[in-house]
Amino acid sequence: MHGTYEANMTMHHSDVIFAVGVRFDDRTTNNLAKYCPNATVLHIDIDPTSISKTVTADIPIVGDAAPGSGANAGITAAGSRTAAAG
Repeated sequence: MHGTYEANMTMHHSDVIFAVGVRFDDRTTNNLAKYCPNATVLHIDIDPTSISKTVTADIPIVGDAAPGSGANAGITAAGSRTAAAG
């Protein structure tokens, strides 16, 4: 519905969706029955009522994303891992 064809196909064929503070509204999900059918959804949100409200999270995490973002600290913008991350 919204976004480019490439972006929509990338989401549709994803294995994992790492969602931080997203709403998963109808503009991004379109048809929920067909939304990313093979993806594991990890959803982090500070508001517990937002998690699994629209898209069911396989791994729900309630909390502030800032402290929890340390898990991704070893990934740089270029996609390479730092020495600290192994």
